[in-house]
Amino acid sequence: MQLPGNITSQATQHGAAASQQNAVLGNISGQFRRCLFQNSMNSLQSVSIIAAFPIGIIILIIVASFFKDASSYLRERKDI
Repeated sequence: MQLPGNITSQATQHGAAASQQNAVLGNISGQFRRCLFQNSMNSLQSVSIIAAFPIGIIILIIVASFFKDASSYLRERKDI
């Protein structure tokens, strides 16, 4: 069964409009997902930077303690 040309062109136009609408919604959805992903990556980076500070302080304390012990050891060794 064939549809009149008028109905066929309307259906084609509707299909084109629907696919264009889906493309626009898909683009908006992709941008939204990208925005959420970028925010979560920034949050993870911020957390790791903040978490690195206490570790850095502990490492500095260990290095200072090593130099303190090393200097006292060298002084004792000179006295011998």
